[in-house]
Amino acid sequence: MSIQPGYSMEDWAAANLAHLRFLVEEEGSGVRAALLVTNCHGEPLEFCYTRADLPSGALWGLDAAHRRAVAVLALALFEAVKHPLDLALVLADEAPPDLFSSGPPVRYAVGLVDGAVDPPVSWLGTEPESSLAALLKLLTSRGRLLEPFERAASGLEEAYAHG
Repeated sequence: MSIQPGYSMEDWAAANLAHLRFLVEEEGSGVRAALLVTNCHGEPLEFCYTRADLPSGALWGLDAAHRRAVAVLALALFEAVKHPLDLALVLADEAPPDLFSSGPPVRYAVGLVDGAVDPPVSWLGTEPESSLAALLKLLTSRGRLLEPFERAASGLEEAYAHG
């Protein structure tokens, strides 16, 4: 990996990136979630997953039920992960922009990723330090920003394939 001017591999070597996925089950009764932690090279460090039933009934709208399930799942995955995180990335079309507005504050930068826009990451709250922003720019330029999300979805499918 070539290094961007002004940043050394040491700036990124210890960086742990979390990639969150949220998938609505086919029958619509629940949401499955995965968190894949990778290092700066995209190598997997940790994978955890869980699911939540979607609240139903006349009092719940589909959007409100999904938003609540995603928020609960995200917090559960962040609590379960063992590796320290430097930043978390979530696909913009799978999570609401107010994902962490209620609940405990997140201690690292969280970005909503949309590969169809430029820049592809919008930040919820605090932006990451410049060296992490440069790492994301490098990953984007190499077409590697979205790939860990695909692995997280594959891991989720495999985890629930036998259940």
